[in-house]
Amino acid sequence: MAIADVLASYRRNGFFIEHIRRDIPYRMPTEHYHPQYEIYYLVSGDRSIFIHDRIYPIEAGDLVLFSPDIIHRSLPASSSAHERMLIEFDLSFFEDFLSLPSGIPYMKIFENEQKVFRPNQAEKQRILTGFQQIISETQKRSPSQDFQLKNLFLSFLQTLYTIVSALPLTSYVSNRKTHEHIREITQYINDNYKNNIGLATVAMHFKQSAEHLSRTFHQTTGFTFTAYLNQLRIREAQQLLSSTKDSIETIAIRTGFMSSTHFGRVFRSQLGISPHQYRKSLR
Repeated sequence: MAIADVLASYRRNGFFIEHIRRDIPYRMPTEHYHPQYEIYYLVSGDRSIFIHDRIYPIEAGDLVLFSPDIIHRSLPASSSAHERMLIEFDLSFFEDFLSLPSGIPYMKIFENEQKVFRPNQAEKQRILTGFQQIISETQKRSPSQDFQLKNLFLSFLQTLYTIVSALPLTSYVSNRKTHEHIREITQYINDNYKNNIGLATVAMHFKQSAEHLSRTFHQTTGFTFTAYLNQLRIREAQQLLSSTKDSIETIAIRTGFMSSTHFGRVFRSQLGISPHQYRKSLR
């Protein structure tokens, strides 16, 4: 039996869809955030998903919506296998296709504080059918594909909007004691990552050993403490590099790094280019 079976995959500028089935427990290998919107649908099995500062146990049929640049990671739960579909996209995909003066009204579903949704059986089938229709269109490779794909996807967003808007606001956050404690720690890091904090200072704040905090944080979220802290800092640095004219040294200090050298090293390790190269690429 295959460890992972990619049932469908298609990528073009501003759009990516993938349908994959895995037969053994799977943990995303790297920390994850991206500038695209993401639609995640769990077809079978169960998973835990860490989003921003909370852990959500999700089950077959659950829909997860990610706004851009939100830190998240998918983790194994009780089942050894799972099957999921996802779409990542940005609004550039719809360039020269839409003339709506206010953009795409269905995008409001990504602005909800609630990220996990549990549709009923009929709604699950509508979501699954929508994914299948889009995948089928990507496999045609016909001259009319681009228009049809955009049209199908826009219709799918409308379907999701209709389903999500009708669902009651419900928190699916895990209420396990360990998860609650990690949520408090994560919130503290989110609030203080621009300051000179590290594993030792955070552990001291929560009155526990650095070793225990490090181990529990990693086991629960899938992130090492340092990796999560650096993700927050580099994400903020990207924003400052694109929106301000502050020097690299100033941005390093503003994002919690104690030197521009350390900042540059971490930035390059995550993005593959230096902060200066990144800023230059935006021009």
